[in-house]
Amino acid sequence: MLIADAGSTKTDWVLLRNNGSHNFFTTPGLNPTHMPPGELVDLIQQELPNQVILETFVDRIVFYGAGCGNPKGIQRMEDALRAVFPYAEVEIYTDILGAARALRGSQKGIICILGTGAHAGFYDGEKLHARPSLGYLLGDEAGGASLGKAFLTMYLRGKLSPSLSQAFELETGLNYGLIMENLYMKPFPAKFMASLAPFVLNHRAHAEIRNLVDFELKVFFENNVVPLSKEYKCNQLSFTGTVACKMEDEIRQKAREQQLQVDSFVLAPIPLLVNYHVERV
Repeated sequence: MLIADAGSTKTDWVLLRNNGSHNFFTTPGLNPTHMPPGELVDLIQQELPNQVILETFVDRIVFYGAGCGNPKGIQRMEDALRAVFPYAEVEIYTDILGAARALRGSQKGIICILGTGAHAGFYDGEKLHARPSLGYLLGDEAGGASLGKAFLTMYLRGKLSPSLSQAFELETGLNYGLIMENLYMKPFPAKFMASLAPFVLNHRAHAEIRNLVDFELKVFFENNVVPLSKEYKCNQLSFTGTVACKMEDEIRQKAREQQLQVDSFVLAPIPLLVNYHVERV
């Protein structure tokens, strides 16, 4: 069995063999919403280890991915995987269902992903209940791309302190021209904006950054978490994603303000997904 947890920035894989052994590896992100079918196939063929592609006994692929919450995205991803593994049974699910199965198992709770993007849903122990993700243009508050976008807006409008603006320029080598080029002339602007999230989160000593993070989390909770909590009468939260883990203290504070309880932060779901699927084989 080959299991994948895919986001826009990276994809975590694990190959489970019949003898009980397994291998983990990581490739660039796979998102059928942003990538044409041919590019998906090329990336899988070029980035997966050769021994995985050549192992003809791979007979089942379970793929959890961003951009796989609609029929078109599912079909694109399934076609790409079948082009590389023509004899495998392929199952495609959303990344947030993968996070729910990994973090909650058969226990109900609200699942939150904060990585390049952001999403939340209620998991009843079997099924996921979530609205479609709006992506980085219309939503994704508190995700990496949204943090980067908010920071760039402040930087370009001169709303940052001179010391913070100078630190940004020195650490990233970016200026107005390069920012505009990455946003409007190169592919994957969301990845570019998300690449700035580490800088943002590493400079929370600055008041303007603290306020930025606080606002992003406030909107994320108001638009995503609180409505789910009220609708499904649930106050148990689980978070996953690089950005979530870096903002653990701020997230816990926001949850307390809403009388919600965060019971876990997991950097990546893939190791826990192994347990979930092994138990069900």
